[in-house]
Amino acid sequence: MASKQNANPTVRTVSVRLGHHAAAPDRQGRLLHPLHHLRLRRQQRAATRSGKRKEQTVMPSIPRRSTVSGAAQGRERDERAAAGAKARLPLRLAGFLRGINDPEHPLTLEQLGVVQPELVNVDGEGFAVDVQFTPTIPHCSMATLIGLCIKVKLSRSLPSRFKTRVSITPGAHSSEAAINKQLADKERVAAAMENAHLLDVVDRCLDGADPAVRIEPAAAVAAEAVEW
Repeated sequence: MASKQNANPTVRTVSVRLGHHAAAPDRQGRLLHPLHHLRLRRQQRAATRSGKRKEQTVMPSIPRRSTVSGAAQGRERDERAAAGAKARLPLRLAGFLRGINDPEHPLTLEQLGVVQPELVNVDGEGFAVDVQFTPTIPHCSMATLIGLCIKVKLSRSLPSRFKTRVSITPGAHSSEAAINKQLADKERVAAAMENAHLLDVVDRCLDGADPAVRIEPAAAVAAEAVEW
């Protein structure tokens, strides 16, 4: 037997071709059919393009605020504001009354201690106002006129939906019941406001002028106020 001329030939890798496409091994080293290899490549390219399109078109999601929680927060904020306004209302009402002049003395009702913030009360709904005033002495002849001034000031300062009650602090005047009854009578209060003399005195008390300038004597106005 003749010896081989090339005992160690150079071995080259030979690709099996089908048309223009050659077979190639996959990742595990297996030889794939050329058409199958093309399908895999196309699928990979399609997946890559699809991923890029998604990255370009999909916007980052922005968390939306819950409309329910926002409405609830708005209600809580409104309730707190309403509660704060209601708590400040007695002080505001006392501010309306603090500058009223005493019919007999050149001092305000606040300076004489006749009107005090703690004696101004508002009911739960906020539409009923109760004001108590304390005359300087138990037999004060100007108590009715002072109550009338407070009543008129409230009616001029508050909207018509408010109901006002003006009365003497319990135990502060000898004629407390009679004066309170007068001040609670709407018809008598309206009639008093038709009395030109009384209206002039009330207006000057509310305007900050000294009403004692034109009162001669002061007891005459007090008696006139009692009559209405």
